[in-house]
Amino acid sequence: MACIVTSSPVSAQDAVLQQWLEDVEKTVHVPRSAIALVLEPIHDATSSNQADNNRSLKDALGQHQRFPAQSPPLRWEHRADEPMNPASTIKLLTSFAALQLLGPDFRWKTSWRARVQPDAGILHGDLVLLGRGDPKLLIEDLRAMIARLRSAGLEDIQGDLLLDASLYAGEVSVSVPIDGEWQQPYNVAPIATDMNFRSVKLSWGAGQKPSIDPPLAGIEILDRIRKPQGSCKDAALAFQFEPEPSAGARKLILEGNWPSSCGRGERFIAFPDTVEFAERLFRAAWLEQGGRWKGRARRVDGAASHAPLELLSWTSSNSVLDVVIDVNKRSNNLLSRHLWLQLSAHESRPASVQASWNRLRQWLQDQQVVLSSLVIENGSGLSREERLSPRDLNKILQFAQRLPIAAMYRDSLPVAGIDGTMKRRLAEPGLRGHLWLKTGTLNGVRALAGYIEAKSGQRYSFSIMINHLKAASVRQAVDNLLRIIVSTG
Repeated sequence: MACIVTSSPVSAQDAVLQQWLEDVEKTVHVPRSAIALVLEPIHDATSSNQADNNRSLKDALGQHQRFPAQSPPLRWEHRADEPMNPASTIKLLTSFAALQLLGPDFRWKTSWRARVQPDAGILHGDLVLLGRGDPKLLIEDLRAMIARLRSAGLEDIQGDLLLDASLYAGEVSVSVPIDGEWQQPYNVAPIATDMNFRSVKLSWGAGQKPSIDPPLAGIEILDRIRKPQGSCKDAALAFQFEPEPSAGARKLILEGNWPSSCGRGERFIAFPDTVEFAERLFRAAWLEQGGRWKGRARRVDGAASHAPLELLSWTSSNSVLDVVIDVNKRSNNLLSRHLWLQLSAHESRPASVQASWNRLRQWLQDQQVVLSSLVIENGSGLSREERLSPRDLNKILQFAQRLPIAAMYRDSLPVAGIDGTMKRRLAEPGLRGHLWLKTGTLNGVRALAGYIEAKSGQRYSFSIMINHLKAASVRQAVDNLLRIIVSTG
């Protein structure tokens, strides 16, 4: 970047930003009208005390002493109030709201209920699962719950498994995948009785039979994969679930080429149907522990109100803080959507995206924080409709640093060169560990927001959003801008 000399430090700062925007236009052909950003210093008690100490030292030594001039902190903004598609950086808003309104120690409860007491180990009726939106109810949790039900004497379920998912509005569990890839776990829509992310790990190759983990009862895997000799570069795998189950069974069909040189392949896949997945997962886990059950799973919202007997109350091993860390560092969409809905789960029934926003908006307005640009669809950023301006996102970043959650909120973000989605980015000496940044990625969208600590010790909040077909090509330029901030800020 060319050296720019002006008479004013402030105008020199502006010139650096303008030069960067011009370089982006010339080198990667993304116009400055497609870019919006804000960089703002964070002023806390530490920096204020240091400034006071410096003034006291000058007074003690006398005004004739010469001190090196300190450059003012950087302050940049470009189209800062423009509502942009923020992609996954909107998770910064969702995770902030969860930490502040639910509390970092909040834990989910799941209830197993029945109309009648089991008799001699037999439940003559339905078993009701009342879901309260536990976003990380994994197969290990399900097995542990079943073990407790079994140890209490329950052996045989004569009725059905009723899924009471009434905590959430029905429409939130029905969504069209943003990219049409229904089998991708990141596209799974939330339901209050979620289990294991509605996903399994599919493994194949290396001379072993294909398998899924955790097992699902009644799933037959048809291995039609060709295993030629040759280079692994020619590998290709396709799979599909048989459209409709027959007599309780469903086939998972694997096809393609997988040369023996490729070894074992793995990927996570989402199951097509929420209720069927719960049935097959529960049946496999229940029978695995010696239980008996010939019924089916059905979604019956409100079923818990007719099942007064609580057989088991389960508290999640994961707190809101645990989930927030997964949301931000791993950019988990399903967890983020659960967090957003949980904001209104105790304020309204059923919980909805709009009800959660109403609760958060009222609380923010009480704190005199207004996000006029926000358009919310699901709270995860997996949306073409969501909008937020860099300035409004920066308001949250700044506000969070004045609250007791400040440290845990910042530390939940990916750290450049260390972990999460920033692990392999900006890892060189001098940058590694200086940037806490949430990434945002969609086709035609790149965003980055969070906190920066410059070599001077000055801390900043930062938000940049790029909405353009060539947004992906700006990554290196954005990294260079971050290098400038760390080195000169």
